[in-house]
Amino acid sequence: MKHMVRASVIAVLVVLGACSKSTELRVLAMEPAQGTTLGNETVVLRGAGFVPGKTSCTVKFGKMDATNVTIQSETAIALTTPGQERGAVDILVQFDDGKAFTIPKGFTFVEPATDRARELFLSNPTGNKGAKAPAPVAPAAPVAPNKK
Repeated sequence: MKHMVRASVIAVLVVLGACSKSTELRVLAMEPAQGTTLGNETVVLRGAGFVPGKTSCTVKFGKMDATNVTIQSETAIALTTPGQERGAVDILVQFDDGKAFTIPKGFTFVEPATDRARELFLSNPTGNKGAKAPAPVAPAAPVAPNKK
């Protein structure tokens, strides 16, 4: 009987401990921590205590605002990087409840690789993803002037 009482007390304590746990809001890192100066790249802010649908926030890369900020889960916020000058910048995350977090030098902007940009342009000059370059057009036959 003593063992059953002890087991019951332990089970109740475990359940109470699980119910009373709340995840503290915190911001840990940006993934990836580097992108191009052109911006418009999707990155993920990692942390804890985010509440999708109930929590909202703004994110700044240095002085520039991120766009498309979406809390995806309790541990991830997806966003789109702004265009920015080359170098490392602080990430500022401001939540709707007033809490703010800074990741010092949390993201580094680098120049895009010119070889890769040139390759993409030459492989697709129309700018349409997946579209092939138009076939060359044969020169038109010369037109004779009108005679009166």
